[in-house]
Formats: sequence, C-alpha cells, structure tokens
Amino acid sequence: MASSRHSVHRPCESRFDFLVRCPSGEAAELLRDETPGVVAIALAHLDAQSAGFILGEPDTDKAVLVSLAWANLGLIPARAVDDVERRLRRKLSAGVEGGAGPVMAALSVVPVRAQDRIVAALRELDPGHAEMHDGARSLVVSLGTLVLTFEDLACLDSRSMQRVIRELHPRELAIALQAATQRVRRRVLENMSDRAAQVLDEEMELARHSSTVEIEEAQEKIASIIRQLEDSFEIFVDREGSDAVA
Repeated sequence: MASSRHSVHRPCESRFDFLVRCPSGEAAELLRDETPGVVAIALAHLDAQSAGFILGEPDTDKAVLVSLAWANLGLIPARAVDDVERRLRRKLSAGVEGGAGPVMAALSVVPVRAQDRIVAALRELDPGHAEMHDGARSLVVSLGTLVLTFEDLACLDSRSMQRVIRELHPRELAIALQAATQRVRRRVLENMSDRAAQVLDEEMELARHSSTVEIEEAQEKIASIIRQLEDSFEIFVDREGSDAVA
C-alpha cells in the first residue's frame, strides 16, 4: 500500500512548478506573507537554482527563518502538501491587487463571532453560479481551505484534536464551548478521557455566565493555536470533511 506521507527533501517535478514559471520576483511576492514553514514546503519541491533565487528575494530575517524551517522538514503528509499547493495556486490566480487574497486577509482579523457568521454565509454560496464573477468565485472556493474559524475545530482528526486540547486549560476550553455548536462540543468530548471530559463538563457549568467578550477571546485564542499548529504541520485540518490522516 502506498504511504500516506510524502517526502519533502527531494524535489517532485510536477509540484509547485507554477512558481518556476512566474515572472521574475512574482514567486517571491506570492510567498512573502506565508509562514516560513509553508515557504519551506514550496521551495523543497523546486530545483536548487529556482529555490535559491526565491530564497534570496525576502528580507534576511525571513530568509533565515525559511532556511531553518526547510532544514527541519521531515516527512509531511501528502494531503498537507497538496493543501499548500492548492492555496498558493489560488492565491496566484487571485492576484495581489484584488480578488480573494485581500478579502481573506481582512477576514482573518474580524472578531471571531462575526467572522464565523460571514464565512458560514459565504460558504453556503454556489461558486458555479452563472452570475458569480471570477473574483467572487475564487473567494468562495478558497474559503474552504484558507480561512480557519473556531467552528473548524470539528474538522480536526482525533490526533490533531488531542494535540490542540493539550495546549488549552480546561477553563479556556469551557468558556469557548459556551457558544459552540453541538458538533464541535461532541468532537471535543469524544477525544478526551472520561476524567478529562468530566472536568470539562464541570468547568462548562461554572462558565455558563461568561460574557460575550470572554467567549470571543477564548474562541479566538483556540483558532490562533490551530493556525499555528497547522502552519507548523503538527496538525491537519480536513476542511473537506472527509476522514483526515490518522
């Protein structure tokens, strides 16, 4: 059976080849706001000359971080590599002046509950609708992979969920879950030991009167942790809703 993990130490001819075809400087601009780990994944799939040209474009501090992230890369799940490549392709097609990219950058700093409502409504739209222009279509399609909300906790596989839970105090999680859907609550509880679930239930009872501000702050902290762990490839967010890598 084929391995579910993909080595990133050796270039793969068909992956990320669009970066090589970009006009001079455009590939570096495309990667400028990405995390060092994401840039490292992309460069690891290019030949040395192409990777070196792009690596020399960012500022020195960013290049150092990318170099260290690249040196630390081991085996990355193939689906995670696919996700990075899809994100960058969509970002390239969206352009840098308009399109989905700037909208998603703005959405990332919208207060968490408002963000959840906006993203949920946009995700309900049909990207294939005849009246939807390219920019809007790109935004709707990209939301499936680029914008992570608190409710996307339900998209974590068991191993990833347990990794996130280890980063949280039961009190923080209890407050955040006050305004969560039943799906999210169920996914959290089923990935905890009986004792830990009992503690969380007790904390949730104590947190029943948490303010809206407290809930939003707790949810945003959890969403931030998920983003950080995903960027470092410690967890995988299965945004398509299928079974994630075990």
